[in-house]
Amino acid sequence: MGNDIRFLAKRYHYWLVAILLLSATGTLAQSGATGARARPFCEDGIRISWKAAEGAASYRVLQILENGELRSVCSTTDNDCKLEGLEQDSSYSFYVDAEVDGELILADQSVSATTYGREDCVSRSPRKTATPKPSIDTCSHLPASIVVRNFDTYSTQCKQVDAAGLGRSDLIAQGLIDAVDIWQDVATDVQVCFRNQGALKFLDAATSPRAVSDLVAQIVDGMTCGTIDRPGTVALMHSTETSSSTIESPPQAEPEPSSATIEMSAQTEPPSTIETQPELEFPHARALIDCPVSTSDILNFRQGPGLDFGIKREIPYQTLLTATERAGDWFKVEYAGEEGWIYYKLVRRHGICAWA
Repeated sequence: MGNDIRFLAKRYHYWLVAILLLSATGTLAQSGATGARARPFCEDGIRISWKAAEGAASYRVLQILENGELRSVCSTTDNDCKLEGLEQDSSYSFYVDAEVDGELILADQSVSATTYGREDCVSRSPRKTATPKPSIDTCSHLPASIVVRNFDTYSTQCKQVDAAGLGRSDLIAQGLIDAVDIWQDVATDVQVCFRNQGALKFLDAATSPRAVSDLVAQIVDGMTCGTIDRPGTVALMHSTETSSSTIESPPQAEPEPSSATIEMSAQTEPPSTIETQPELEFPHARALIDCPVSTSDILNFRQGPGLDFGIKREIPYQTLLTATERAGDWFKVEYAGEEGWIYYKLVRRHGICAWA
């Protein structure tokens, strides 16, 4: 009798262990991102990577702010996220959440890293090949009515959307003028500008359906501009209000059209190519000292400091140049034996770049 009782107890013990293992297996199937780690690169960047979660449709990276609040800094389907433009010699902490089968699996452990402060990205981590890094640069190739600034060339994506793409009948009824959708990586404050005037609305991609809020508008160089810190859609609406603030262009901004008009009118025949045009002068440009730079993408080499000037050629990725003048958001450099202008936010500076 005693042996029978011991046999039954042992058998029930095995069944209990089997049930617990099956339960654990079901739990593991719903596990989120694991093996997350953060590491610095260059002097102002941090890269967060993790092991892919089984069945995960997407991931989000949340930065833990000093006050304990969380801020979304990355939304991706890959298993890594690269952040740039951070404070040097500063520590940052993050959570990596995963979306599995429509359910958001919250991370239970954070990862941290401290940015470098005195390291040169080009000299510290030279690339093994001079071949430009492939990228889809959608934000700098938007239609002329939209200008996006301060975006991550390799991960921030932009697309102009119409009323159908906006998908909000209430906003369309208010009078939609233009809209742009910005997704994937928005690691820093991105400025979105429209050449038309109006009021701005922001449709937050972090909610479903997207929450709509008013976006503070500023007039910058005659454009209606707003700043966002996360993915979403920025819409320009008809408005009779005039509450937008105005930012005056700096003294070193683009030259007045009259100077270019006078110069062009002095030509007896239109030039056949850009190379045969006379060298333009920009009285508002100021000379720089100690300003070596390297390109962080394949850049357009323009005849003047602005998007309205013709493109002479393209400058390859990671080309070392010397900026000699600055006019607004543009650097004057010499490349392939001729002088031209490049957008200063798409280069990495290696000197003080001070006014001469």
